[in-house]
This record gives sequence, structure tokens and C-alpha cells, in this order.
Amino acid sequence: MAPVVLVHGFLVGPASVWVLDQRLQRAGFVTHRFSYKTRHTSLEQAAERLFHLSQRLRADTVHWVGHSLGGLVILKMFERCGNAHARCPPGRIVLLGSPVKGSMASSRLSQRMGGRWVLGEAGPALAQSFDQAPSGHPTTVIAGTQAMGLGALMADLPRPHDGTVAVAETELAGATLIEVPTSHSGLLISKPVSKRVIEALT
Repeated sequence: MAPVVLVHGFLVGPASVWVLDQRLQRAGFVTHRFSYKTRHTSLEQAAERLFHLSQRLRADTVHWVGHSLGGLVILKMFERCGNAHARCPPGRIVLLGSPVKGSMASSRLSQRMGGRWVLGEAGPALAQSFDQAPSGHPTTVIAGTQAMGLGALMADLPRPHDGTVAVAETELAGATLIEVPTSHSGLLISKPVSKRVIEALT
């Protein structure tokens, strides 16, 4: 099977995707966990590093799974590939609760005292918007609908939402959208979500 690269979200590290990582390995995938400092690394810098990882793998096909901000890093990498001579390897993409239309919760947080400091470089990243799934890369979006999370305290998120990101914020043209009754962090440990990820990558 093609290798799978997992990219974590905001304010967490690669350990956050450990459960999903283990389930993918049990399904026969070779996995790689990409790490970046979410508050101190710009979206462009993280995407550049992720691209270099794709080249070091030297695989004909590479699949990508990104949670929240991690999904934006993946999309930015493919955007970079589209504008560069170097080509990203073919493969499938799964985005877990990634606010591809911009994050209302992070926008409201940035307006509060100390909010911009808390967000750091993730603030501008979470304000970016992506309109289209990367051409030639089958993309699946999995969005949670269990409204449990601190993001809902920051903003009056439109329902359904996962407590941090609204389903409407995850919708990406050209991608298949799947809604699952779980929270934003629950997307990483939910067995039904893991099953959907495995199905999307096979």
C-alpha cells in the first residue's frame, strides 16, 4: 500500500493522531506523522516542509490525512505544487474537520485580548480559504456534527458543527463530504471515522 502522511492540527503535536495512526497501520498502511510548530510556523512554511517530505519518501503514490489546521497545510502544499515545476506525487486526501472556508472561531478569538498571541501564525492560516480540491487527487472531507468544544464559546457557529468548526466551513468543491456524529477532537479517535478514512484511502 502507498504510504500515508498524517498532519496534526492546532496546538497539538503528532501524538494527537496516534490512535488513527495505529488503526491505519493495522489496516496495512505504512504511516508517517508530520510535525510542525503550529503557533510559530506559517502555513506556507509548513507546506514547504511537507512538500520536501513528499519528495524524501520517494514513493510513486502518497496519501494524506490532515486534522483541522493540518488539512490546510496539505491543501497549501498542493497549491504550491500547482505553481511550481516540482510535482506532488499522486494520491488520495482526507480532511478531518478542516476549516477550508476559514475558521469563524479563530477569527473571533483573534479579536479578543491576547487572542492573536494565542493563535500566533495559525491565525492567518485559519483565515485562509480554499475553493477547490486538488485536481487529480480524490479528496474526502469528514466533518463532525457533535457540538462539543471551546470553539462554540468563541463564536455562534452555524449548525451543524463539531464544537469548533462548522460543517459549512469544511465544504470543498470537488470533494466528497461525510458527516459523522463526533466532536472536533473526537474525529481522531472515533472508530466510525477511522473506518471512513480507511475506506477513502483504498
